[in-house]
Amino acid sequence: MRLNEAHLIARILGTDLETMTSAATSDRELRHAVDQLRSSSAEAAAKVEETLSRWLEAVEPFTGKESERLSQQADADPVARWGLAWAFKALEAHDNLVDAWKALQAISGEGPELHPETEYEELLLAPEIHDALSAWRERYGLQQGIARAARSNPRELYAAFSEALAQNPPDSQE
Repeated sequence: MRLNEAHLIARILGTDLETMTSAATSDRELRHAVDQLRSSSAEAAAKVEETLSRWLEAVEPFTGKESERLSQQADADPVARWGLAWAFKALEAHDNLVDAWKALQAISGEGPELHPETEYEELLLAPEIHDALSAWRERYGLQQGIARAARSNPRELYAAFSEALAQNPPDSQE
């Protein structure tokens, strides 16, 4: 574009040439920044996916042990209640991690909402584990301070566990 045409266009738009040309530079910078955000979001989503997959491997044996403990008694003893507090924390953490992964995927343009063919079932708890954790939350969530304990920090949970062990020593057979 010739300089006199640029001045004419600027006058028609009600601006000056300097403002008109500087806006194009900031548009380019913003586009670059958005591209970096999307790229970084894709990388972060991949890291969340990897971390979540490894974490799920620890949730399964924990759920199995807690299930065994609960099946051995009519009502949850202090140690089982301590385990339930961790179960509630695990369920909430899982939901938050999956939500974070989905949000990062959406920013990157690769999310399941944008691409329904995106597979993310491997990031979900196995149905039987999710059902067990949810059932425990439903059954025990309001009992004996378990919900409050689930909201406490890990040190408080360990202190409660130590107290529970003092009140209910482990079987000598274990």
